[in-house]
Amino acid sequence: MKLVLNLALTGLCTIGFTSAVYAEESKGADEKQPASAQSSHSDRADDANNEKDRKKEIWEVGGNKCTVLYDDPFVTDKSAADLFAISRNGFKEEITGQLEQRAAELDDSFAINFAPDGKPTKIISGKEAALEAMKKEAAHFAEHPPTRIVFSYPYAQSYGDSAVVTYKCLVVGRGDMPFRSSGFITNIYVKRDSGWKQVHRSSKWKVLSRPPAAATTSSAAKEVLPTATAPAAK
Repeated sequence: MKLVLNLALTGLCTIGFTSAVYAEESKGADEKQPASAQSSHSDRADDANNEKDRKKEIWEVGGNKCTVLYDDPFVTDKSAADLFAISRNGFKEEITGQLEQRAAELDDSFAINFAPDGKPTKIISGKEAALEAMKKEAAHFAEHPPTRIVFSYPYAQSYGDSAVVTYKCLVVGRGDMPFRSSGFITNIYVKRDSGWKQVHRSSKWKVLSRPPAAATTSSAAKEVLPTATAPAAK
């Protein structure tokens, strides 16, 4: 647990481990790759229609069907094998308002550290405060349900009684020219007697595209961004 929290304190969790490898703006890893490799990583992560070699689920969000795509996770050992599924299910519970189930998966010390695009990093501290934010998030998604959610490059590693899960997430709204946002997510878990409990989530979001100004008055064109991890732009 100490190692995992140290990673958060040094700032790695603020941007997510995956961003160091896949984000276009990250330096270091990308500098070591040819331009074609950088492009292929970004194109796959942000292509909501690329279903090749991806698993597929259909979620119901706000009375509408949402296609969910995800890559098989890279796991370091068998004890981490289920952690990405736990993270993905937690995301689903939040945006669909299944907060009683979500609450059972959160540690009392749970906190959210999120960085909306172009805005200062914010922190929601405590399980009850986080659940209140998730309640608002679920209401937002019920009113403006996405058409697709894509989880790319999931990674899970356990450290005995603690674990880290990272992935990139793409959220696509509705309409002919939908709002699209992409985020790097890091989830931290500890193992209790009742199983894995989430203690922390960090995320950094970026708006990829917005609907034309003339279309923003329509419900279908509203921005879709997970509010418990990064509030929708006003």
